[in-house]
This record gives sequence, structure tokens and C-alpha cells, in this order.
Amino acid sequence: MKWGEVFEYGTRFNVNAYKEDNYVEAVLEEGKVNVVVPGQEEEVKLEPGERLYYDLETMQVSKTETDIYEKTAWKAGKLIFRNASLDEVTD
Repeated sequence: MKWGEVFEYGTRFNVNAYKEDNYVEAVLEEGKVNVVVPGQEEEVKLEPGERLYYDLETMQVSKTETDIYEKTAWKAGKLIFRNASLDEVTD
């Protein structure tokens, strides 16, 4: 297996992995996802409503519950900014 391999089981998920960012993020809406992470022997299993965050600089992984709507609203043409200043939104 290689890093970034995602095994899908009839699911809906979102992955953010842009060159300019120092992290990779995966959010699971529905179904099940297993993610292969560098340096870890076992795959990280995500359940619906969970987010996997991998810091590319520190190689640290965290898995937390998240607001699915906030992370996937872009698919419906919506952007959500909570507790963000106008400068942060337009940056």
C-alpha cells in the first residue's frame, strides 16, 4: 500500500490535499474509509462525522469529530465562515 490510498466502501467523503498547504485532511460524510498514513503500520479508520488531519511537517495525525456540513457545504456552492474576521475571509 502507498500513502494516500483510500479504500472506499459505498461512501461519501472529502479530501483536501493542496501543494501549498502543509496538511492533508479527510472528512467522512457517509460509509467507511480507511486511510494509509506514512509511518503508521495500521490504516486509520474513519466513521461518519470524523475528520483525519495529517500535518506534513510534523507527520502528526489526529482524528476528531467534525461538523460535516461546514466541511462539505462547498459542494452546494456555499462557503461557511464562523468566527472569522473579514480580513481572514478575504485573505
